[in-house]
Amino acid sequence: MLGLQFLVVSLAITPLRRLGLNLIRFRRALGLLAFGYVALHLTAWVTLDMGLRWSEMAADLWKRPYVILGMVGFLALLPLAATSSNAAIRRMGPVAWARLHKLAYGALVAGLLHLALLSKVWTVEILVYCGLGLGLLALRLLPRTVRRARATA
Repeated sequence: MLGLQFLVVSLAITPLRRLGLNLIRFRRALGLLAFGYVALHLTAWVTLDMGLRWSEMAADLWKRPYVILGMVGFLALLPLAATSSNAAIRRMGPVAWARLHKLAYGALVAGLLHLALLSKVWTVEILVYCGLGLGLLALRLLPRTVRRARATA
């Protein structure tokens, strides 16, 4: 849950910046915290829940689709964490780096679906996370001209 929380907060930094709250210097740390907690969550599942029994893990993947979604979210965050340094940005170039880091939105969708399917019950907490996550995605999907027109109005 903490991984999803950190991911939502890190993705909320750009819209908050448009509102005048500049927290951009914390975005990288928040993204790395999200990855760290997701990696710890995966490690706990592999070692504590599954006991490193690979055949049981494979069977669990097919029996529980939320496990596959969790894996997809982790795999989407992996290259983001690996390329989060200034050196990686210089090597890749800012355009390619920014394009790669759009995987964060796929990780967000996978995380939200993982949480919703895992819970099996729509609690207020899950609805809040889904609402925040989908709201952040909607802000990204709005054409820039619409956002600029609203900002100047």
